[in-house]
Amino acid sequence: KMVSLDPPLFEDIVCSKNLKCGSEMLSSRVASYCRCRPTNMSASYLRRLTENTKRMPRIAHDEAIFLIRLMVDLEMIPHMFERENTADAAAGNNRLRGDTTLYNRCVVASTETVLRSVKEPKPSDVDDDEDRMPHSSAQSQKNAAQAADYNSLPPTVKIHLLEEALKTTDSPPIQKKLQPEVQSFTHDDDDILIKEGNPKLMRRAFEQELAAYRNKLASKEEEIRRYASELKKFARVPNEYQLPQMVADFTFKSEPELDRYGESIYGTIPPTAMPRTGRSVKNGWLYRENQWNNENGDTKLWPMFYYKAN
Repeated sequence: KMVSLDPPLFEDIVCSKNLKCGSEMLSSRVASYCRCRPTNMSASYLRRLTENTKRMPRIAHDEAIFLIRLMVDLEMIPHMFERENTADAAAGNNRLRGDTTLYNRCVVASTETVLRSVKEPKPSDVDDDEDRMPHSSAQSQKNAAQAADYNSLPPTVKIHLLEEALKTTDSPPIQKKLQPEVQSFTHDDDDILIKEGNPKLMRRAFEQELAAYRNKLASKEEEIRRYASELKKFARVPNEYQLPQMVADFTFKSEPELDRYGESIYGTIPPTAMPRTGRSVKNGWLYRENQWNNENGDTKLWPMFYYKAN
């Protein structure tokens, strides 16, 4: 089997001028090899296998989402979605940059899978088997795996794939009940079903879902911005730092513990400030920083943290 070949030999076969293989079949073989050899994958290797658009102009539709997810894992995609300015960010415009040839071919091939992944209800959302589309168990498992790959993609990539898929379809073939996050944008008294042959209703529902995804994405971006701002405030304790002689001078505990003489073992003065994002505990060791302004001294008590590797 080809998956048993070493990566250099597999590359020689795929890139050989004498290879006789259809484009979609070749892309399926490449995807199967990548799926079975995750530890051998790299961005440069995947690019060499797929960069020849004459040999592989089309991607198999049932492997397109997997290849996109692989590109995400290999960090080949994030730089494509950089936004040029705040106006683009506000408008939700994602401008692709960089080497996008494989990604663009996968986008074209993924239309059917993306629409099915978005429109098909999850098993937990279906009460009876009679509400499900009739298809074989093997096909059902395959569709579920593709939907899982799609749902695992970053929100920005999912939105872009869905937008591109909507541009190519006029009559979505599968019906779907609106998800709760979409229903929040509609009338509460109406139980709206998106039915076959009603592309306007389907498009409106997808636009509402896109709006929900964009709201979630904006919320996550703001959370990341806050964390990044807080991380800039961390500094290493210098070598020349002198620890105070008394434990109470460089610790804090909100509920004092007294020794046998009635004195607090730990300090009772809280930190001057704490990180504003994330969970932090006030109790703990403090870094005393003595600041001088002319002849007046001022002591700041900063919370001390330590770095713990995984």
